[in-house]
Formats: sequence, structure tokens, C-alpha cells
Amino acid sequence: MADKIQLFAKIFKAELEDLSDDLECSEKCNKDKLERDIIGSFVFQENEALIIKECSCISFILKRLEDFDLSKFTSLDALVDSIKLDVLDLTKEYEFPEFVPLLISKKLEKILTYVEG
Repeated sequence: MADKIQLFAKIFKAELEDLSDDLECSEKCNKDKLERDIIGSFVFQENEALIIKECSCISFILKRLEDFDLSKFTSLDALVDSIKLDVLDLTKEYEFPEFVPLLISKKLEKILTYVEG
């Protein structure tokens, strides 16, 4: 089980890093839309604020994942549940966008299906 837990954590980290890269692309796209006058400065600022919060949230989750003592988990379900609770706590504490726990939960379930399969 320890091997599966380690694999799960590595895949989850890779998914979060990929999500962070996607957000950077989103930020570039937002700037491009402003420069091409597709969006105005108000919409640009709103989008930027959300992207910054999303990036911050992903960074927090990545840092927290590094602090997880994976050896204390005896099952993948216990690890997933712990991560979900941690993300919910972070979302409340730092007022991250409400969709973040849903997005993370979806990624966790996808990885769980892969690792258990």
C-alpha cells in the first residue's frame, strides 16, 4: 500500500504543477485579450485577481502536500479524505475561490481510479 500512496502523491503533485502551468497560460491569455481590446481594464483586473488567488491556492496546496507524512496513511482513501479536508480548510482560511475544493476533489478521484485500477 505504501507504494501506491507514494505513487498517488507523485501524480497529485504533477497534476497540481500542471494546473499551475495552465493558470500561467490563462494569465498570458488574459493580458493578450486586454492588449487586443477584447476585454476592458476592469474585466482584466477582475480576471487577474482571480488568477492570482488560484495560483496562490495551488502553491499552498503543493506546500502542504510536501508536509504530509505519507507514512501515517494506511489507505489511499484516508489520504484522499485528508487532502480534501485540508483543501477545504485552506479555502476557508485564505478565502480561496469556492470551486477549488471541487476541482481538487475531481483530480483526486481521477488519480484514485487510476492508481487503484
